Amino acid sequence: MTKNSIPNGWVETTLGEVCESVFSGGTPKTKEVSYWNGKYPWLSSGETGQKNIYITKKTITQAGIDKSSTRLARKGQVVMATAGQGNTRGQVSFLHLDTYINQSIICLSGKKHLLDNRWFFNNLSNRYSELRALSESNSVRGSITTSMLKSHFYLLLPPLLEQEAIADILTSFDDKIELLQAQNKTLETTAQTIFKEWFGKYKIGDDLPEGWREDELGFVAILSAGGDRPKNTTKEKTANNNIPIYSNGITNDGLYGFTDIPQISEESVTVSARGTIGFVCLRFKPYVPIVRLISIIPIQTYSSSKYLFFWLKNQKISGFGTTQQQLTIPVFKKTKIIIPTSTLMNKYTQKVDSFYNKIQNNNYQIKTLTKTRDTLLPKLMSGELRVNEFKEDSL
Repeated sequence: MTKNSIPNGWVETTLGEVCESVFSGGTPKTKEVSYWNGKYPWLSSGETGQKNIYITKKTITQAGIDKSSTRLARKGQVVMATAGQGNTRGQVSFLHLDTYINQSIICLSGKKHLLDNRWFFNNLSNRYSELRALSESNSVRGSITTSMLKSHFYLLLPPLLEQEAIADILTSFDDKIELLQAQNKTLETTAQTIFKEWFGKYKIGDDLPEGWREDELGFVAILSAGGDRPKNTTKEKTANNNIPIYSNGITNDGLYGFTDIPQISEESVTVSARGTIGFVCLRFKPYVPIVRLISIIPIQTYSSSKYLFFWLKNQKISGFGTTQQQLTIPVFKKTKIIIPTSTLMNKYTQKVDSFYNKIQNNNYQIKTLTKTRDTLLPKLMSGELRVNEFKEDSL
């Protein structure tokens, strides 16, 4: 970078010059069961796909800490995955808890008088491809090392107050997005709780209230198998290709890509038929299901998509087969289901409709906020867009 391209008041520096600590962790002997399920949080590289980490999947005992090279990363610091499968390497997260880390994670913390860790996190997250390229060009195994980051990774550094102002802007977007996501989770949990209170106490074979009955899934809904991938497919949504294609995956509810013509236009439910068998999703908008995914459209006289969704979500759905298990429509159609009175079914559906209307509105806001944030991020990090919401004379 030439000096002329550096924004006024900014400096170019190495990561090592502005960080007070850069270290990795370790893992105890995994065969020792006594090392795990303790009271101390422990973070692995696979969890760094989250922007903010509030909780870890694993915990470790004091014995596990003593018998490994794991180290403690502190709340407010940044962690980076240095190795891992798929796209894991180079992902960064901001810690909202103290946690021990494994050997595939590097913890980074800036010198307080030079570096705002929130700004630092956003800077690193904006440079994922650079981190990947750095690891591939400087490491035989393609991993990121502490020495590599300290000496070969450069930062274009604004004054500390400008860093804080930039971080405040980006954090405000993240806070709003997290609030909307939390609202969605609460609404979904409430809908699930009501379902269990109204219908969950009855099982197949129980004596049912008057007007209720047992039936087969194939009599109260229309089931169909997903087909081949459409010829006209794009990875991202375009003006012409704005119809989502769904597969049996879990990530992003199985979103595979986009096409131009929907196969299913009704509100419905999908169930994965192979691989992640039994993964259930509620679909509101027109879509195309592809192989290994079963679509279920309720027959309105008997059921609703919301009722079917929560009924199936509360069942143990398993496949058949000796080599590779799969769920087939002929067998799945015969699945027993309890159907309440139409009055109670309609009452439940109307109640949760309002929840899902709110959820969809929140999702629209989340997409808008995310798009705006992602547009601002590189401009703020490069100095193309300067922040003036701080006193110039305090710089």
